[in-house]
Amino acid sequence: DGGNEPRPSSFSYDPTLPSNCQQASTSSYSHPNCGTSGRKTNSFCFDRGHLVMANHLDNDATAILESNRMTNILPQAAGFNQAGGAWLETEEIIECGRDIATVQSQVIVGGALFDLSSVEGQANDYFLDSHGIPTPEWFWKVVIRYFTPSSASTVPQVVAWIMPNHYTTTKDQLDSYLVSIAELKNVLTSQGNQNEDPLPELPAIYSELAYKTQQSWDKP
Repeated sequence: DGGNEPRPSSFSYDPTLPSNCQQASTSSYSHPNCGTSGRKTNSFCFDRGHLVMANHLDNDATAILESNRMTNILPQAAGFNQAGGAWLETEEIIECGRDIATVQSQVIVGGALFDLSSVEGQANDYFLDSHGIPTPEWFWKVVIRYFTPSSASTVPQVVAWIMPNHYTTTKDQLDSYLVSIAELKNVLTSQGNQNEDPLPELPAIYSELAYKTQQSWDKP
């Protein structure tokens, strides 16, 4: 991993999309009950969380700039997104995977899941007025790891998680959020087009060793 392009400090709109497809503001997700300290343990504190981590794109100045487009940003609980959080842990697992000699490439797919109908699901929608978007209840991520021809096994490995968007979702609990591809597909299909494959990026043959052992990949 030799990328070292700096992460931009500001956020911006996506110039390729019309304004009615974007958030109403590029400002931070602010709540009056979120103070300036103890943000990671405050249920009212949310970050401008990246769906695609900026540091995954630090080999290209344009790509890392585009990672701060608001189309790549959603409200993420501070304790979930920052150091010690499960979302950051998945990002670091991917980042470290780029330094494993036998890993040829990685494909990352992810997104958000919303509960827009229940009282509980609407309870955290703090930013409808300021940004025009609900707050996700969960985030999901799939990582497909392909190996070099000289590896002991060339069967791609796949890991998948569904993680609550809450400050208590920490890296120490990451294994408890492991799900099978079949489980994830069922969830995604229930929220989308039931006639389409929700994960077309998956190879024809792959291993789900992480799910079978209930152990997320290590960071070398």
